Amino acid sequence: MRTKYQRAFDHVAASHRLKEEVRNMTKQERRALHRQVPKTLLAAVLVVLLLAGTALAVSTPGIQDWFRQYWQEATGQTKMDKGQAAAVDGLTQSVGSQAAGQEREEDVIVELPGAVGEETAPAAGPESGTSSPASREENAAGPEDTAQSPAAEAAAAASEVTVTVDSVTAGKSNLWILLHVSGDYQPRKHYSFWSGWLEGAPEKSFEEVGIVVSTGIIFSRDNTRVREDGSLEMLVRYESPDPTADLTESRDMTLELEDLRADGEVLVKGRWEVPISLSATETQPPLVLENVTLPLTEDGVTRQVTYQKVEVTSTGVQLTCAPQDWKNALAFYDMVLVLKDGSEVATEGGRANWVGEADVSPYVGSFAWKMPVDLDQAAALRFRETTVPLA
Repeated sequence: MRTKYQRAFDHVAASHRLKEEVRNMTKQERRALHRQVPKTLLAAVLVVLLLAGTALAVSTPGIQDWFRQYWQEATGQTKMDKGQAAAVDGLTQSVGSQAAGQEREEDVIVELPGAVGEETAPAAGPESGTSSPASREENAAGPEDTAQSPAAEAAAAASEVTVTVDSVTAGKSNLWILLHVSGDYQPRKHYSFWSGWLEGAPEKSFEEVGIVVSTGIIFSRDNTRVREDGSLEMLVRYESPDPTADLTESRDMTLELEDLRADGEVLVKGRWEVPISLSATETQPPLVLENVTLPLTEDGVTRQVTYQKVEVTSTGVQLTCAPQDWKNALAFYDMVLVLKDGSEVATEGGRANWVGEADVSPYVGSFAWKMPVDLDQAAALRFRETTVPLA
C-alpha cells in the first residue's frame, strides 16, 4: 500500500533548510500539523516550499509591474503589447484585504486563578500559576511588573505588522499573490515567512486510503523587495495539488502566514490570517495536443516518452501520462514556451499527481509559466532539444 501511494509524492523535494526546520519544530507545532489528520486515516501531507526573499529598494509597483519586468527579461521589450497586457489584466483582480498579526496558540500563556472564595497559596516558584493577594500587591509595586513576557513582546510586535493582499492573478492550476507587509525593512536582506498556506484552496484526496495532499505558499528569493516607503512587497505563488481543480473559478480562501523572518532568523513572531475572495475569471481557450512522443535522454540512454495530452494555458502547461508512465510527468521540468518572435518563457515550479485513484488513473504534471502569456503569441513548446509546434 505504501509503495502504491508513495508515487503520488515522489515529485516533492524539500530543501536542506526546510528539512532542518521540520526537525527543529516544537512539539506544539507538530501537533498543529496533526490536528488536520483524521486519527483513523493515514497522515495528511503538507508540502511547503520556502525560499528566503532578497529585498531591493524600489518604487511602489503593482502585480502587473512584476510581470512587465519578467516580460522584458524574456523578450527584451520594455512594454507589453496590447494582447499580452490584456492577458495579464484579464486574470488579475484587486483584493485589498488585510490583517494585523496575532499571537500564535502555542505562544499563549494561560494563568488560572483560584476558585471564588478559595484561599490562594503564595507562589512557590516561577512555575506557579497563582500567588496570594499580598504577594500580588508586592509584585504590583515592584519594577518587575513593567516588563512584558517574551510571548507578550512577540504578540505586541506582530500586532504592529499588517499584511495586505494587494491583488491576485489566477491561472487554472496556480495563483500569483502580491503581498504588502507594513514596517521598515532593509534592502538586500532575505525576507520570507516561515510557513504559509491557503485555507479553502483545493486539496487532493485519496479517499480509498484517507490521504489528503495540501500544498503551501511558495516564496522565492527573486520575488521579494523593499519599497521606497520601507515596507515589504512579496509576490508569492500557490500551485494546486489537484490537477483537475480550476483556480479561475470563484473561491473564498484565507491566507495563513507564520513568523516573518530576515536572513533565516525570526524577525516578527506571530500569525496572520488574511481573507481572500476571488471572482471567476475568463481565460483564453487552451491549446491542446494529443499523443505527443518525445525523446528523453537520461544518463546517456535515450528512450521515447509519450504524453496522452499536452494542454497549454496562458498560465502554464499540463502533461498527462498513462498510469504506468507516471515517472515521466516531470521529466521535462525545464521545458519552455516559444513565442512567435522567438522569445522563450520558462516554467516556474512544477508538481504532479493522479487525476483519480493512484496507479489506475492518468498522472498529470503541472507547470506554471514565469508569467501569464497571451496564447495568440504562442508558437511552440521546446522540450530540451525537441521543439513541438502548437499550431
